[in-house]
Amino acid sequence: MDNLYYFLDNIFSGRLYFMKLFYDNYGISLFGKHLITVTTYQSHLSSGTTAQVLDSFYLSLLIKYGLLFLIIFLWIVTKANKTFFKYDQVELLLMLFITLLFSFIANIATLVEVNCVFLLFFKKNKYLFDKGKFKIGL
Repeated sequence: MDNLYYFLDNIFSGRLYFMKLFYDNYGISLFGKHLITVTTYQSHLSSGTTAQVLDSFYLSLLIKYGLLFLIIFLWIVTKANKTFFKYDQVELLLMLFITLLFSFIANIATLVEVNCVFLLFFKKNKYLFDKGKFKIGL
């Protein structure tokens, strides 16, 4: 099992190791914990300290906002996936799948540019929402 861990950690550029450090240091709580974050620039300015990188969107969500928020987020994503599938929205399914998959190794879901792409797609396909053909029922 250790060989598989080191192999995967190597493939993901040490991200699994950093995820384990954050998990060990902060653990999991129901409502989240305060997590101090800095930019890369701020990290370079601070002499003598080592910054740890938490790239995983899911682990970041779990530590910062807690298990309850992560469960709610995953429930909403599941409902959206079912709706996209029901209405044969292949583009949305693909966009969401790629974003969610990449979020395992990057904090991509919080980036403004990624969310703007989704907004532009929704604006382009506004006719689906205006005529009530497409609804995400929560």
